[in-house]
Amino acid sequence: MPSLEEFAYDFDRTVQARGREYFRRKAAKIVAADAVHIEGVVAGGNRYKVKVSWDEAGEPTYECSCPYFRDRGEPCKHLWATLLQADKDGMLSPAAEGDAEPFEGAGGEDEADDDFEYTMPAPSHTVQRLASGGGTEETETRGYGTRRYRGEPPPEPKPADAGPDSWKRQLGKLRDDLRAAAYEPPPAWPENRRILYVVDVPATVEGTGLTIELAQEQLKRDGRADKPRPARIGREQCAALPDPDDRQIVQMLLGARRGDWGGYYGGYAEGDAPRKFVLPESAYLSTFKQMCATGRARLRRGSSDTLEPLAWDDGEPWEFWVEIRTSPGGRYYVVGGSLRRGEERVDIAEPQMLLRGSGSPGGLVFHRGNVALLNHFEAFPLVLSLRDGMKLSVPLDQHQELMKVLYALPRLPKLDIPEALRLSESRPLPRPRLTVRRPTRDAKYDDRLVAELAFEYEGKVVKASQEAHALVDKDAGRVVYRDATVERQMLGRLLTLGFRESFDTPYSPSARIGNSSAWRRSWLMATG
Repeated sequence: MPSLEEFAYDFDRTVQARGREYFRRKAAKIVAADAVHIEGVVAGGNRYKVKVSWDEAGEPTYECSCPYFRDRGEPCKHLWATLLQADKDGMLSPAAEGDAEPFEGAGGEDEADDDFEYTMPAPSHTVQRLASGGGTEETETRGYGTRRYRGEPPPEPKPADAGPDSWKRQLGKLRDDLRAAAYEPPPAWPENRRILYVVDVPATVEGTGLTIELAQEQLKRDGRADKPRPARIGREQCAALPDPDDRQIVQMLLGARRGDWGGYYGGYAEGDAPRKFVLPESAYLSTFKQMCATGRARLRRGSSDTLEPLAWDDGEPWEFWVEIRTSPGGRYYVVGGSLRRGEERVDIAEPQMLLRGSGSPGGLVFHRGNVALLNHFEAFPLVLSLRDGMKLSVPLDQHQELMKVLYALPRLPKLDIPEALRLSESRPLPRPRLTVRRPTRDAKYDDRLVAELAFEYEGKVVKASQEAHALVDKDAGRVVYRDATVERQMLGRLLTLGFRESFDTPYSPSARIGNSSAWRRSWLMATG
């Protein structure tokens, strides 16, 4: 039967310290024991079943039902508390004389505890005080005790106990408070353990967003890594991570607690931190890029455990192109798509995954183990349709109608079309046109003027509310592209001058302003 000192080599010192605290509180109880195993129950946040067994050579095997052991497979504080209790009950072999120094909590220090008549404090959901402030400010405890408001004096202190042993009881209570408020350092992070950032493709494609799962792997002595396992890392462990990038990334994933729900309902508990996270589109170029830079980003395509390495590609963004080709039989025009970057071209269906992202270019391309930026020109729904297998075959004699429909789309990427369909292109700067009219009779209680914004492109006028990305001039055989950036700037000028957006009809945005002539001069000066 091994001794306590022999078991100690399997336990981190931080875990031992936490286990000693459970042992001192008499939270561990032995329920079964024989010559080859010990079983116990430890009362913590829940009741955890513990089992320690060993073979003839004294090699131990550990089992515990707590989340820490289940996720990491490492000896936990509940196991150490059980071993301390078993050692106290004489169920382990005594340490050899001259062995290492005795462990705290297994001997002398426990005897001194009896002088304080220490009793286990009752479970409580009291909010832990983390700061001290003025005594007359408004305070409120949400559902845990009394309330006191600004200007109300603090309650009268209870009369001091004048008994001969009062100092012992007071110090005992103080020790209870110190133990409850003591900062427990997080478990040490083994040097041979690495965090992996796994992109869960199935969960991402379902529409929840870029889903990242935390995993971990152990490096063996020969440098090879074992099979990755899920990792659940709490906030208290962030500071213990040896890699500064990991500390920053995990903290960004866990985020901050909400401050408007109170301490008890501020979020998930420390030990219940999730292992899957959904990154917002705004975090693609910051948090996710930093994950890839660690060299430990992985891609999982399906339900299997196969993980593929993933690296960040700092090259130019891929661009989305719509391609129109003549069918092999020569009777139809076939519409397809591709991604291009310089001389490179891949079919739209080839990448493992495409993400929309925010801004332009803010999308992502997952292709051949790399992640690169994607410029889809705000036409990502068209990307999805083509990747989902949309087939467009248009008879040759309807090519004019085809081009008219394409150019009328609200957003359009770059086009690669046959020479017979090609029109001369023009990209002039728009000239704003503002039409001001009186309100309609329906506006009974609103007498403000109504202004409608339009833009002139080489003699063609288009309302700001019109969706077409480009204007087709059939007679001249040309297409005029609108400049969405400049149009938004012009609308911003109107709002700066005091206009407010309004909708007289569901699809007719306009602006309103009071009956003042000051806006006339301002608008002329703003537009030149």
